[in-house]
Amino acid sequence: MKVSQGVKAEPTYTPIAEFNREHDSEETLIRRLVERDSKLKILVVDDERLYRESAVQLIKWESYSRYLEVRTASTAEETRTSVNDFNPDLILLDVDLGNHEISGLKLLKQLRNTGCNATICLHSNRFIDPRPESLRALGADAVLPKPIGGGDLGRLIGSLS
Repeated sequence: MKVSQGVKAEPTYTPIAEFNREHDSEETLIRRLVERDSKLKILVVDDERLYRESAVQLIKWESYSRYLEVRTASTAEETRTSVNDFNPDLILLDVDLGNHEISGLKLLKQLRNTGCNATICLHSNRFIDPRPESLRALGADAVLPKPIGGGDLGRLIGSLS
């Protein structure tokens, strides 16, 4: 899968199999979250503080946010620690991770190789080949463009609840 610099991502999400169904109503999504034994855990990984904060704020604005637990990480090391300690259900993983020691794509492979079975959604402002077979080859479950919209986030969360 190639990531091309400077090319904007399409403004739609790329589905894993569950994404193909119609978007659940808010009431259905809340009911499904309430039926879970525990809160749905989300880890937002991005080297940009502003993006991490805006993603968390977007999640907090949703009416179902009380059924979610959200943490953030800005580096590969923080991500690996959070995956081990927090055991997230969903990881929103930035492709670039800035000038840090590893790219989001390499980190994704490492997470999968160490047994991480969370749903991993890549997010980027670059173009990522959205075909499901390309995502699976990397170990990703989905891709969303930056900035992530509430509707796309709701569908993603709905697919996990």
